Amino acid sequence: VPVAFGPAAFGPAAFGPAAFGPAAFAFRGQGAGAVDFEALRDEPVFRSVVEPFGEVLDRPQAAHVVFQVALARLWESAGVRPGSVVGHSLGELAALCTAGALPLAEAVRFALVREELTRSTGTGRMLAISAPVDVALDAAAATGADLAAHNAPTSHTLSGPDALMDRAESWLDRHRVPHRRLPMTTAYHSHLMEPVLDRLAEHARDLDWHPLRMPWASAADGERLPAGTVPEADCLVRQVRYPVLFDPALRTLRAAGTRDFVEIAPTPVLRDFGRRVLPDSAWYLWGPSGLAALYRRGAPLDWAALNGPGPRAPLPGHPFARRRFPW
Repeated sequence: VPVAFGPAAFGPAAFGPAAFGPAAFAFRGQGAGAVDFEALRDEPVFRSVVEPFGEVLDRPQAAHVVFQVALARLWESAGVRPGSVVGHSLGELAALCTAGALPLAEAVRFALVREELTRSTGTGRMLAISAPVDVALDAAAATGADLAAHNAPTSHTLSGPDALMDRAESWLDRHRVPHRRLPMTTAYHSHLMEPVLDRLAEHARDLDWHPLRMPWASAADGERLPAGTVPEADCLVRQVRYPVLFDPALRTLRAAGTRDFVEIAPTPVLRDFGRRVLPDSAWYLWGPSGLAALYRRGAPLDWAALNGPGPRAPLPGHPFARRRFPW
C-alpha cells in the first residue's frame, strides 16, 4: 500500500470524525527568552518574511515580532489560517500584523521605539508566581509591586523596580508562594513605564492602521474586537503599562466558539496557561506532530505546499502476521 505524507497517511478517515473550527493564533511575549531563526531558515516562506528585516534582527523586540509574523505566515502557507488572533504583551504587535491591522514594517518600527523607550525607564524585575489572583493582589498591595499579568487562574506575574521586587520575593517566601524570576531586566506592565507613555502614544498614533481582517482578543482589556474594526492606537500604550489579561482574553475567544489554538512559537509557553484557563482547548505547535494533530481535527492542510515539488515515492506494504496472543 503506498504511503505518503498526506491524507493517505493519517486523517479523519483513519481516526474518526473530527469537528474543527478556525483556530486562533496565539502570540507569546518575550518573557520566555530569545527566538531562534536558524531552525526555520530553510523554509522559503519563513525566509521571505525575515530577509527584508535582517538589519534589525539584533534588536530583541523587533526580532521577536518578525519571527512570529514569519512563523504565522508559514502556518498559513500550510493551509492553517486563523479565525482570530490573541497576543501576550509584545506578542500583540505580531497578532495585529497577522490580523491585518498593521503592516509588518510599521510594527517593526514601533517595536524599535518601544524597546528604546522602555529600556530608558531603568532596571527592574518580573516574577512569575503560582497562586490565585487574590494572593497576587495581596502581594502587590503589601510590597508596592504591580500586578503585571493575569495568565491563568493560578498563574500571575508581578513587576517593579529592584527594591520593590526584593520586598515581593521576601513576602512570597514568607507566605510560601511558589515564584521564579523571569529573564527580564525591564519592569514591563508596571508604574516604571509611565514616564514614556506619552511618547509611545505619539508613535502609536503615527502608525498606518487598517481594519482587522479577523477578530482580535485584546489582552490589554480582555475584549474581542470584531473584523472590520480599526484598533485604537492607544491599545499599544495600555498594553505596556497595565496588566496582561491573557486569561480573560482566552475566555472571550472561547465564548465566541474557539477551541483550537495554534501557538506561534517554537516551544510551548502559552499552551500551559491556556489549558488551565480552558481545559477543553487544544493547542498546536509547528512541526509534523502539530500538523498531524490538526489534520486529525479536520484542518484543511495544503499538502502540495507541505510536500514540496517532485513525485511521491511509494513505499512497500508490510504483511502483518495475524497471530492472536492470550491476555
